[in-house]
Amino acid sequence: MLALVGLPAAYGDRPPQALSGGQQQRVALARALAPSPSLVMLDEPFSSLDAALRIETREAVANALAATGATAVLVTHDQAEALSLGHEVAVLWRGRLVQTDSPEAVYRRPVSRELASFVGDAVIVPGQIDSRNSKQVICEFGTLPIARTVAASDVDVMIRPEQIRIVADHRLNGDGVQAVVEKVVFYGHDASVMLRSLTAKRGVQIRVAGHSHPRVGERIALSVEGDVVAYPKG
Repeated sequence: MLALVGLPAAYGDRPPQALSGGQQQRVALARALAPSPSLVMLDEPFSSLDAALRIETREAVANALAATGATAVLVTHDQAEALSLGHEVAVLWRGRLVQTDSPEAVYRRPVSRELASFVGDAVIVPGQIDSRNSKQVICEFGTLPIARTVAASDVDVMIRPEQIRIVADHRLNGDGVQAVVEKVVFYGHDASVMLRSLTAKRGVQIRVAGHSHPRVGERIALSVEGDVVAYPKG
């Protein structure tokens, strides 16, 4: 069982206080899997671990569960953890399940405007369904394809920050949104960029690769990649 969770068999002779936090979590999983249960409940199992150890332990746990074939119910407030580990994600909102779906569907096509802002970051802008094509919405970012049609004319459009792409202002050619960079927060692998739209006079937050983020004060143009989600106003 120790080998199953990525620990040497020699660790079986160690007292709990001689194990690191991540090792203790793995031993707890080995103990839980020893009776060959069909269902395992994991309640915030990685919350006490630091970032690097959390990822390593998470992978070991996922591999162990896959090897035994046990179904695991994982309760977590860490959205990245839920989306990366779960085959199916259920979101509790004010005491009730509001969406149960694949991780991609929960993130890309949340069922409500509130859920869109709760799961990850979201850019919400007003728009109107194209009267000539109900599969498109017209907003300040142009005419965009929508993931599902809605029975409404006036809508709120949800765009994920990573869908918004930056192009050089001289390539704008009258299409897209012009903006000025107001703030950049660098995280290493990516960066959060706060922009001021010159078209709609509003703030827009996007995420870009860390090695290619723009500079504060730079004038840029924005375009949207992929489909978006529209919600009836109300």
